[in-house]
Amino acid sequence: MKKAMFSLIAAVGVMTAGQCKAQDSFETEISVDYLSEYMWRGMRLTNDPVLQPGVTGSYKGFSANVWASIDQTDINETGDHDWRIQEVDYTLNYSLPFGSDFFSTDIGFIHYEFHGTDFQPTQEVYVSMGFDVLLSPTFTLYADIDAANAFYGLAEIGHSFGFTDKLSLDLGATLGYGDEDYGDFYYGLEKESLDCTLSAGVSYQFTDAFSMGASATYCEQLKNDVSDTLGDYSGDNLIYGVNMTYAF
Repeated sequence: MKKAMFSLIAAVGVMTAGQCKAQDSFETEISVDYLSEYMWRGMRLTNDPVLQPGVTGSYKGFSANVWASIDQTDINETGDHDWRIQEVDYTLNYSLPFGSDFFSTDIGFIHYEFHGTDFQPTQEVYVSMGFDVLLSPTFTLYADIDAANAFYGLAEIGHSFGFTDKLSLDLGATLGYGDEDYGDFYYGLEKESLDCTLSAGVSYQFTDAFSMGASATYCEQLKNDVSDTLGDYSGDNLIYGVNMTYAF
């Protein structure tokens, strides 16, 4: 998927463990993010602002999500083609019925489409476990079963501080690991990769259905040899963004 230089591939909109609990009725959530850049798994994929809308439908533990990344400038245009929609991802998720108040387990499938790039579509399956303890740790393993034939693991922690019933501060951190096949496919280097993010955001719940927020996320590729290979596409950057969510 990574040829020449890097364009859009990612799954910022992927659902994680415990995010989609069993619902007795069908529920829909619409989200829109506007970010200063697009970075994914330690790689800078668009060095200009992007709009990233998504819609999720959930019912009885099953959920389906469609998510896109849309360039707001002509940075990724080639020739006479204006490819503003650089990526569309389709995710199916199932929250397994077993578990307890202590942990939850999700399994899922992601199909990636890269419009306006040379990259072929690819697919991942994943399993994710979330724990209802201090910092709410979540561990997810992604397996590319198509073009990359590689593995990527992600560990996440986070905590939310409620200032009022409607206003909250959300802090988070992630650590991601890609195996040698992952490195070979995405940046032509048979090396393991290691990336991290630190994030902080505020959100305000205007109604039961509608919320808005703002966030800042620092991303870094921790492996020097991988970072040198990525060059300007290496993730060592602070991203700002605003978002809105409507659920019904």
